[in-house]
Amino acid sequence: MTASLSRVCRSVAATEALGAAIASASPAPLVVALEGPVGAGKTALCRGLVGAIDPRFATWVSSPTYAIVQSYPSRPEVHHVDLYRLEGGADLDSVGYWELGPGWRLVEWASRSDEVMATADLVVTLTRASRSRTAELLPRSPAGEAVVQAVAEKLASM
Repeated sequence: MTASLSRVCRSVAATEALGAAIASASPAPLVVALEGPVGAGKTALCRGLVGAIDPRFATWVSSPTYAIVQSYPSRPEVHHVDLYRLEGGADLDSVGYWELGPGWRLVEWASRSDEVMATADLVVTLTRASRSRTAELLPRSPAGEAVVQAVAEKLASM
């Protein structure tokens, strides 16, 4: 398995650009588990990813903390999920997580569900310092490994 990739993002735009790089590096939708404290940049990363898939929906992206699931009708479709307010497996069933159609699943606070973590292709952990964020990309499947390698190559050429 490819080692993890660490990237310092010095602005919201840089965090969005990392999300876009993840989207462009993947030939097929992934389950992306997003971890990090409030304000670390999880939603910004999602905004960049969604915008790379279909720019029409980039401005729609906001934290789905209260909606729980927000789907964007891009091609492929993107399902942005926030587990912060959920208690586990039964809550996942009640919000229809397992019935979401095919497409990307971007899951904030994914570690609140062992079931979601078990399906993750990629775990992105964001931490925040005073003037920057650090994103750690950890592959959890062959598809996630290919994405981390492609993102690393893309970032190295910039």
